Amino acid sequence: MRFFTLMTRKIAYSIPIQCQKTLPVFSFLLEVVWKTSKRSMLFFFIVMIVAGSCTALEAWAITEFINGLHDTEHHLFFWFLCLIGSMLLKEVAMSAQPLIAGQLNENVGEYLKTRCYEKASSLDLIGFDSADYYDSLERSKQASNKDIGSTIESVARLSIHFIEFIVVIIAVAHIHAYAAILLLIGVTPVALSLKKANHAFIQVNYQQSPLQRQLNYWRDLSTKKESAAELRLFGLSNFFLNRWKTISHRKIDDMYKAKKKVANETLLSFLGVEILIGVVIGALVFSAVYGTISIGLLVATLYLLNRFEEIVRMTSFYIDDISRFYNDFQYLPDFLKHNDIEKPRKKVSPRIADAILEFKDVSFTYPGQTKPAIHHINLTIHSGETIAVVGENGAGKSTIAKLFLNLYEPTYGTIVVNGLRLNETDWQPHANAVFQNYMRYHLTVRENIGIGSITDIHNDEKMYQAAKETDFLQDIRFLKQGLNTMLGHLFSDGKDLSGGQWQKIALVRSNFRDSPFVVFDEPAASLDPKTEFQLYHRLRDMAMEKTVLFITHRLGSAQLADRIIFLSNGTILEEGSHEKLMHQNGAYARLYKLQSSWYTTKEAGF
Repeated sequence: MRFFTLMTRKIAYSIPIQCQKTLPVFSFLLEVVWKTSKRSMLFFFIVMIVAGSCTALEAWAITEFINGLHDTEHHLFFWFLCLIGSMLLKEVAMSAQPLIAGQLNENVGEYLKTRCYEKASSLDLIGFDSADYYDSLERSKQASNKDIGSTIESVARLSIHFIEFIVVIIAVAHIHAYAAILLLIGVTPVALSLKKANHAFIQVNYQQSPLQRQLNYWRDLSTKKESAAELRLFGLSNFFLNRWKTISHRKIDDMYKAKKKVANETLLSFLGVEILIGVVIGALVFSAVYGTISIGLLVATLYLLNRFEEIVRMTSFYIDDISRFYNDFQYLPDFLKHNDIEKPRKKVSPRIADAILEFKDVSFTYPGQTKPAIHHINLTIHSGETIAVVGENGAGKSTIAKLFLNLYEPTYGTIVVNGLRLNETDWQPHANAVFQNYMRYHLTVRENIGIGSITDIHNDEKMYQAAKETDFLQDIRFLKQGLNTMLGHLFSDGKDLSGGQWQKIALVRSNFRDSPFVVFDEPAASLDPKTEFQLYHRLRDMAMEKTVLFITHRLGSAQLADRIIFLSNGTILEEGSHEKLMHQNGAYARLYKLQSSWYTTKEAGF
């Protein structure tokens, strides 16, 4: 009894701690299930109660049937019908579970994927510069893709087994209290080992999240079109495969070690259960021989003990299934609540006409970094001004562009537009950009352009005009289905384009949006020199009466700007027109002359 008391205390002590971790997760899931499938959930609970209660009815029917063998035929037939009826009812209830669970899985899965998509889309862009964010996102994506229906079915069957467990304990306690205590003593080590296993798998699963992200990365490198050419040219197939295998084997080994340790512990606890069941059976048979209990009650109790053995065995299976689900799913509620603050107050629409944008002592540091990408930037941008941001790689050019677009918020300092803090204004509807890593949407030409301004996606006249101004109209006319041509190689009948054509589409998309504030980040990176020259002059015409910030490594194009900002190590080193900076003969002039020498000297320098 002392052993039983100590073990019970240990479980009782651990339950509150475990509940603090698991209850919020399963409460969240229960809330989602209730929100998406009220009727199915209620029906599911009814089915569980019916299926669990049938075991008690079966035991009762067996007892009365065996004890009534000497009674009338009518009496036997009644209990026979009760036994068969309870078995059939239980089978019907158990058969209904997969159907209901499947429906719940579809409804809940769609809801969670939608929430996950919405949350990932709404989080600040700065999160994508954090490895921790990627780990959290990867775990959440896996969680939203889990087979929730299977887990719900496991929860249902576990609940049924719990009801059956109570029935068995009560029935055995009715015969002999010590026999019931022996059974409880037997399941106590099993409960502890399952709890320990659950904790072990949680730890391993958490530690393996970065490994899983690496596995996905190496898999994508080996299978995606973007890396296919270099993979074949440099003979990287085996290199990528070996890296993938190394990480995969490490992941498998870690999981195997955890499973092996758990298996050894649970084996001993299950053997203990079997021995105690054997002792209880012996005691029951002994009682029946000496007439303490009836034969009918003996047979019914033996049936219940057989169910008890199956309950213990299957409970471990269902708990393992639920634990695995919990291990993956536990991160999703936190991810969905991450930065989930109260609905922000309505942002002020900035005055666009004659807008003045000011960087006031602005510094910005990326997550996980100690050195600022830019620091103490003071810059005033007037309405209608075209500014070129130049400098060496890593100088902070793209960071300034994203701050200008209000995609990042300064770590220190403020950005204001006409005296209002930029992050408090509804700025982004008035801005657009063509990034260096522009998107290639595997959609139709119309959709590729139209997502720049969804409300005008069916305005063909505006779309053709935007294409004409960026020299893409002729490309559209060469396509068989024109604006309705599917682009990319992912879908059937998709037309793939050259890098220059894809970049032109990104420029058309920006032009179609027709925003007063525009950022061009290396807009001519994929174009030949002639097309680049033509493009910059078109961009100058397109930028009339717009405020333009363009980033470039080719300083020849910077001459088109009203003002040039030369960045070095995250600070503004020089500022002024092309003529002014050349006259100063500083860093800008030296870099400009260096680039010009490629076209003026006879020797290439190799």
